[in-house]
Amino acid sequence: MNTVEAAIKSKLGVSSVTDLLATSSSIFNLVVPKGYDYPLILFNLQGGGDLNDTPTRAKELLYQIKALSAISMYEAGTIDTALDAVLHGAILTVSGQTNYWCARESDVRYAELLKTGTFIYYSGGIYRIGISE
Repeated sequence: MNTVEAAIKSKLGVSSVTDLLATSSSIFNLVVPKGYDYPLILFNLQGGGDLNDTPTRAKELLYQIKALSAISMYEAGTIDTALDAVLHGAILTVSGQTNYWCARESDVRYAELLKTGTFIYYSGGIYRIGISE
């Protein structure tokens, strides 16, 4: 996990978010480890990179951050509302860098039918995170 991803996980680790999850550690980057219960939060890098518009190195990264529920879209949406309240407009503490932007740009909402016959409901967004040296 890089410094931006560590900052996202740390920012989401507040009780207003974690109280809605299966456990206080149910926030994962890239994949959900086998055996974890829902609801949980999953995030991953979607794109972005260097801006190359000033001599100071800066990046804008797009992260998909979403809640997953095995109960309902309503539960996933409730968690999404809580995580958005923490992230949109937030300042992240990124080790060795300055975070100058964190904002939701678009919404993500869908359901998936697993082989077991269970539905997983997803609700979240794409966040643009700006960092500079």
